[in-house]
Amino acid sequence: MKVTYDLPEELVRELKVRAAQQGRTVKDVVAEALHGALYGEEIAVEPVEPRSCRILHDERGIPYFETSADAAIPAMTLEESLALEEQADEEEVLQRAGLSR
Repeated sequence: MKVTYDLPEELVRELKVRAAQQGRTVKDVVAEALHGALYGEEIAVEPVEPRSCRILHDERGIPYFETSADAAIPAMTLEESLALEEQADEEEVLQRAGLSR
């Protein structure tokens, strides 16, 4: 079932980071967390350092990654790359709907 919630931006950012690092979808991470909260199951969560990276688009609409000048740029897995692409798609949908952040 599709449901929409208004969540704090920092929480959503953390969900996306964790999903990318675990090679999972945000949907799966949220479903697991809600299931654990409803049924009293603890979920093992490792501390995560967010990467200072974001997706932008050039004048032709081609996506590229932007990082801070002092950022250590580790290798990115396919799953992390796909998660960032998913994030960019979500932001584009919000922008088209007039709900951009």
